[in-house]
Parts: sequence; C-alpha cells; structure tokens
Amino acid sequence: MKNISEFKAEIADSRTFSFLHELESLLEEGLIKGGDLNNAIVYVDKEISEKTMNNLKVAFGKEEISVKPNGILDNLTLHYPNEAARHKLLDVIGDLSLIGTRIQGKVIANKPGSFC
Repeated sequence: MKNISEFKAEIADSRTFSFLHELESLLEEGLIKGGDLNNAIVYVDKEISEKTMNNLKVAFGKEEISVKPNGILDNLTLHYPNEAARHKLLDVIGDLSLIGTRIQGKVIANKPGSFC
C-alpha cells in the first residue's frame, strides 16, 4: 500500500486468521463463542481428529466441515492470496492509531503479532 487511498480496496476487508492448533484448547474449553468461518480464516496445520472435527461443528454451528486442498477449513475463498499478511498490516495500522498523534517517519514492523 503506497497511499492511504488504497486502504479500503486493498486492506479493509482482510479477515482475521488462526491456525487450528491455536484453536484446539479453546474448543476443548468451549470458549469459542460467536466465531464464524465466514469472518475468520482457519489454517489447518495438522491432522484433525474426529473429536476435534465434532467440536468444530458444534462451535461453528455446521453440520459438515471439511478441509480443502488449500489447507483452509471449510473451503473459505480468500479475498486475496496473501490475505493473512494484509490482515497483519490492518493490525499494525490499528495499533499505530492508538498512539493518538501523527507519525512523521517510516514504520517497519518486524514479526508483528501477539505474544502469548
């Protein structure tokens, strides 16, 4: 993105994402509430057990869930091939907006994200 005028068309509709291994403990504890496979990308990074598959069906209110060849749960069509990277940019922009003042300079984000 070279200009803020490109934000709406190129960045704004990038969805959040997670890897399946990050969701498993939340599923086990019944903590995923209101999640939807249409507003979050779930990358399947490991084999899914039958138990996990059933937990996913309950959590997302679906009768059937599958992993497609592209490794995304439930065949979600990406808005962009690099949608996860664009969402990370969206996160950085949101974090920078919390500063509350204009930034004069260049921002370089090295491995942006949450530390758990």
